[in-house]
Amino acid sequence: RARGIAKLFSMAIPDDPRLEAQPLAIGGVRLANGQTHDMIIQASMGNTVYAFDATSGAPLWKTNLGRPIAGTRSIDAWLINVSWGILSTPVVDEAAGVLYACAWISPDGSAPKGQHYLAAVRLNDGALARPLLNLEGAVYAPPKLPEQRFVSAQRKQRAALTLLRGHVLIPFGTISETATTARGWLIAVDVARWRIAATWCSTVTGYGGGIWQSGSGPALGADGSIFVVTGN
Repeated sequence: RARGIAKLFSMAIPDDPRLEAQPLAIGGVRLANGQTHDMIIQASMGNTVYAFDATSGAPLWKTNLGRPIAGTRSIDAWLINVSWGILSTPVVDEAAGVLYACAWISPDGSAPKGQHYLAAVRLNDGALARPLLNLEGAVYAPPKLPEQRFVSAQRKQRAALTLLRGHVLIPFGTISETATTARGWLIAVDVARWRIAATWCSTVTGYGGGIWQSGSGPALGADGSIFVVTGN
């Protein structure tokens, strides 16, 4: 019999022609209607999270998290993307039945009003398990060094999210890595208390140091250490 890779089906993502986030596969998810499915999750630049049956490709649910930023040269010099919403790959807590995604949301679609939010989405029906958590204004205050305040309009959230001991780790790069506002950020959210628990900024006396990771998430050590790669 023939060997190799064969296309089984296609899954439609109609709200944006380009995807940045990787798909996620979760086995044996029991939906709110009582059915059990192996599931494929895909997040889009249009800020929609889609769930599909992994066997047939049939849609199971979809959830839009808010209006994305419309493509603009102020954050995308070559106008590569139509929308800027969920850039990074979400992370799933299978035990809790929750997916966490970081969405860039703007009330009018403009870049200056865009802010980053962490979303907690239930796997069984796509509903929000928590209200959207706004990350705007997070503070990093190292001893004897300049305090830094997180400004969404300066950041791009490309590296994948990661779970560590009840916390979601959210890494950030920068819109313009040659600007004096360029910095890498890592924000940890306590999912039980649903609040920012810790922050780290890569450059407090200079600039640059975005955390991009080629789209991958931070690496974790057995002792809880967090490893990231900075660039620019």
